[in-house]
Amino acid sequence: MEFGSVVQFLEDKTILITGATGFLAKILLEKILRVQPKVKKIYLLLRAADAKSASQRLQNEVIGKDLFRILKEKWGENLNSIVTKKIVLVPGDISHEDDLGVKDSNLREEMWSQLDVVVNLAATTNFDEGYDVALGINTMGAKHVLCFAKKCVRLKVLVHVSTGERAGLILETPYGVGDTLNGVCGLDIDEEKKLVDQKLNELQAEGATADAIKDAMKDMGMERAKVYGWPNTCVFTKAMGEMLVGHLKEDLSVVIIRPTIVTSTYKEPFPGWVEGVRTIDSLAVGYGKGRLTCFLGDITGIVDVIPADMVVNAIIVAMVAHANRPSENAIYQVGSSVRNPMRYTNLQDCGFNYFTNKPWIGKDGRPVKVGRVKVLSSRASFHRYMAIRYLLLLKGLELANTAFCHFFEDKYSDLNRKIKFVMKLVELYRPYLFFRGVFDDLNTEKLRMAARENNLETDMFYFDPKTIDWEDYLTNIHFPGVLRMAYLLPRNVLSAKGLAGFARISRSSDFLQYSLGKRVWMAKHLRIYTGEMNVGDLEENVGKCVFVFVEKILRVQPNVKKFYLLLRAADAKSATERLRDEVIAKDLFRVLREKHGAGLHSFISEKVTPVPGDISHEDLGVKDSSLKDEMWREIDVMLNFAATTNFDERYDVALGINTLGALHVLNFAKKCVKIKMLVHVSTAYVCGEDAGLILEQPYHMGMAKKGDEKIDINFEKRMVQEKLNELKLENVPEKQITSAMKDFGIERARLFGWPNTYVFTKAMGEMLLVNFKDSLPLVIIRPTMVASTYKEPFPGWIEGVRTIDSIIVGYGKGRVTCFISGPRSTLDVIPADMVVNAIIVAMVARAKQHSEIIYHLGSSFRNPVNFSNLHDFSFRYFSEHPWINKEGDSVKIGKGIVLSSMSKFYTYMAIRFLLPLKV
Repeated sequence: MEFGSVVQFLEDKTILITGATGFLAKILLEKILRVQPKVKKIYLLLRAADAKSASQRLQNEVIGKDLFRILKEKWGENLNSIVTKKIVLVPGDISHEDDLGVKDSNLREEMWSQLDVVVNLAATTNFDEGYDVALGINTMGAKHVLCFAKKCVRLKVLVHVSTGERAGLILETPYGVGDTLNGVCGLDIDEEKKLVDQKLNELQAEGATADAIKDAMKDMGMERAKVYGWPNTCVFTKAMGEMLVGHLKEDLSVVIIRPTIVTSTYKEPFPGWVEGVRTIDSLAVGYGKGRLTCFLGDITGIVDVIPADMVVNAIIVAMVAHANRPSENAIYQVGSSVRNPMRYTNLQDCGFNYFTNKPWIGKDGRPVKVGRVKVLSSRASFHRYMAIRYLLLLKGLELANTAFCHFFEDKYSDLNRKIKFVMKLVELYRPYLFFRGVFDDLNTEKLRMAARENNLETDMFYFDPKTIDWEDYLTNIHFPGVLRMAYLLPRNVLSAKGLAGFARISRSSDFLQYSLGKRVWMAKHLRIYTGEMNVGDLEENVGKCVFVFVEKILRVQPNVKKFYLLLRAADAKSATERLRDEVIAKDLFRVLREKHGAGLHSFISEKVTPVPGDISHEDLGVKDSSLKDEMWREIDVMLNFAATTNFDERYDVALGINTLGALHVLNFAKKCVKIKMLVHVSTAYVCGEDAGLILEQPYHMGMAKKGDEKIDINFEKRMVQEKLNELKLENVPEKQITSAMKDFGIERARLFGWPNTYVFTKAMGEMLLVNFKDSLPLVIIRPTMVASTYKEPFPGWIEGVRTIDSIIVGYGKGRVTCFISGPRSTLDVIPADMVVNAIIVAMVARAKQHSEIIYHLGSSFRNPVNFSNLHDFSFRYFSEHPWINKEGDSVKIGKGIVLSSMSKFYTYMAIRFLLPLKV
């Protein structure tokens, strides 16, 4: 078998991918775009009502996925234009006739005249799918794609992705029309379609509900599959689809790919990407949650799994190998059972080791302890085990529940749910738990050999399962990937999304009420230390989130036990006055004032303890030893919001608060005997001037953004002290000391690659936390630019003129007439209440998990706004609501000049201002 470079083959080719929002389809799309950006066109068939809906599905379900982060990093702002140029969305449905439900006749004609390759990945993979649905997609859909492909005048190959199912050695041979697994005669696909239609008509005539029809179709699918020897509807209908493709292909070059159990990516675009909890992953997640305590099956049996990126690579290589070769019988089984078998005992051992070291955290916030699973080698032994271990107990609990007026209702429902969960899993997976098949991959091995002989890019298009170390793959790649999807370990580049998912799991109308008041470790006994609030500084970026945080907790969970609030104050009396006058008196607390009325102050006095102190000192500057001891004894959670956010702050001040202050908070937290976690609020801009995709990764000690020299924080501290001593010895006035220390901070920041003192000292603070946290659970929150509240306690609460607001106000006043920015540059802002909500959810999600986790909270990835949008919005707003100046007149504003580079800015300033100044 001879064929050339895959990358060269893909150049200038036009490809149709069906099932475009599916797991493998996304990986295939990403791979093609990454390795061959010169592909001419990729048509994506999606189920959608129209082009607009298809576009939304593309953004939300495909391009918006973390899978595409490498491409986003590579292409940056150009990604959308490249997607628009290379991808054509096709609203349609393969369960329709030959036109695949494509209503646009011009688009159909274009595809028929242009397509080089068709890859059919559309399928329903639910084992117990309704027979009507599975037959329409997996069987008739395969036929419809084939008929569509036959009309494509330039088509070189059709790749149809299927699956396999038999006992013993399963050969890479085709299914003939009417073949069955058990030898029963009479399988007629047209007759099966008629039976489905008749059954649906009967049910509708009887007035059956939609749910009843769905259940009946599921039962019918399983029944018809078992008649002919298949274990479930999915594989039965896929086999019939293969029969039709093989029978009707004529002289069209067709490749059939039969993957086994597809798991998370092995290498590309990065290890461990998976979507949803798939196939065997249900067993892993159930086991980790403590729900799966027994295993039904042959523990020595082979479980044939293959990483998704290897399947995609095999698809692409087979596509190239069989282009314009219609006579060849091309069936490739892509699995591991022959060349590198993994057994259920390997899966069991890896699962036990993984969940012992990294336990699932239950709803009560405690780690779930897992034991060795009891292995049951037959259905009879399984039913005996379930009867003795659970069903007798369930029956007794049911009787007791009835006798005691449903007193045990919750326990009964919980046990009943767990039993049903196990029984359903066992019934669905029983054929595979005792599966005796081994998938021959002789054709696939020949394809691998041919690729090597033809000097193909085998490092880029790898699909040899022999290279996989199963223990390493399961423990370090697959399990972490699956559990991220299960919202256990939201530790990915988009982990804020994982937090959103964690919140959704509660299925509560108000997750915060549920989590803070009912079930989790914070229930009614939460003592929170929120870190220092420099409430006098109206320019703080994240500091005002403290107010929103305190208000939110007091509003949604009045049963919180205690807040300790650290404020800069001379004594307890001054701290109490600051709390009353500068915090509680704010308009932000008006909803609480309406709720509590005259009782607000007594409520606040009971719940909030102001603590005079300063985080730039050891023990946070808390002088009252009794109060310190009380805090060390009682605190459950510490949150550090304290920061100085001036970009050109004095280096001594910024180092004391942002860097050493973080260490002081950490050391204080370690003395708290009941501490469950420390939450440190940093900033997303510790990234400095990094471009592209900014990952949620920690800063380790000494890391610098440029230069070979490592950062030594102790040395920085000594340099600051030496500089201050020199200035004082020279009797330099305080104003000049401030100026010198500001310059010194900027100088040191730029030396190591950060643009200003603020982000440099915040980055060093993170270094200290990660390096010295030991076993303390640590959450680092990195918000972008924090803006006014979006919803709660009411929309639009803000204090002071902050960050970009100074530009907006200056523009409204007519003082800002030009903007310097790239019009397409992203302005990453996030409302303050969203930041606070993410912090609270992170507290719940990460309690007692002895590792650090970092969350970026911003909008640039999921819902970006550009500076050009800000420009347009500001113009429209001030045109309709002009600023009123001191004279009482409306200020008229113009569109403003946008300067897209520093050189243009300097030219504009020279002509507009510097020349008149010179004159």
